[in-house]
Amino acid sequence: LSTLPPNTLLYLSLKPKPSKCFKFTITLPTHYYDKFISYSKDVLVIGGIGVFITLLFKSMYLHKH
Repeated sequence: LSTLPPNTLLYLSLKPKPSKCFKFTITLPTHYYDKFISYSKDVLVIGGIGVFITLLFKSMYLHKH
């Protein structure tokens, strides 16, 4: 998580489902809300968080620079 901006709070709530889905709750700073408000909701990801987190970090990196 060292690649995140200093004030970024990334909260992952892992809640296993019978269908092997995981529930993630992501909280971001106010200045990210306009871009990530849809991601701040509960997101269901099948398989793993690798792709989702990678896209999130990439978008945040591009937004920062």
